[in-house]
Amino acid sequence: MTYLIQFLKEKKTMLCLIILATVIQSFSMLAVPYFAAKIIDDGILKKDLMAIVLLGLQMLAAVGLSGLISLWASYLSADLAALSGKYLRDRIFDKTQVLSIRDFNRFGTASMITRATSDITVIQQTVIMFVQMILPAPIIAITAIIMTIGVSSSLVWIPIIAMVVFMLAIYLIFIKASPISKTIQKRLDVINRIMGEAITGVRVIRAFDNSEFERKRTNQAFLNYADNVIR
Repeated sequence: MTYLIQFLKEKKTMLCLIILATVIQSFSMLAVPYFAAKIIDDGILKKDLMAIVLLGLQMLAAVGLSGLISLWASYLSADLAALSGKYLRDRIFDKTQVLSIRDFNRFGTASMITRATSDITVIQQTVIMFVQMILPAPIIAITAIIMTIGVSSSLVWIPIIAMVVFMLAIYLIFIKASPISKTIQKRLDVINRIMGEAITGVRVIRAFDNSEFERKRTNQAFLNYADNVIR
């Protein structure tokens, strides 16, 4: 987590651009129903064809802007996630170079492989999910509150309640997923260790005709991992 925070501090310009893109995208998305309502109120009900055309063009422009900004934000978030993976792998590699043999053996080769591969991939996916799903949620909620006030102040409680429920749901999911994630890491360490032993000791396994035992042990490790992932 410390390395990730350091990385985000170094990439604060890119992070600010992503936040800016998210804000613009949120306003553009919420502008569509606003223009739709204006078309009904100022165009259809008043039978004003020119108002319908102008508001329709504005709504189309909002949709186009939202699409372009969404592509830009997706590119930035993917780039940020890829750079975070590279940064973390570099830090892990540098850290392993200063570990003593005793410390390295205490962690184990399987655990080090998991930390440098699977765990960092999960962090990359988390960064993308945070930027594309979690970060826009409060921004959209705040934008919705502002636009709701402009339309009808009596309806402000709807986006506020939705925001509170969303934050509560995220908290509950996080509490539920944290212990499962730790267990998954341990199960993956076991898989890496067993696979490493099977590859390096393949001649010994064949010499003692121990293939069936290794197959059962490997299958059990896979099943334990699957049981924790599929929850």
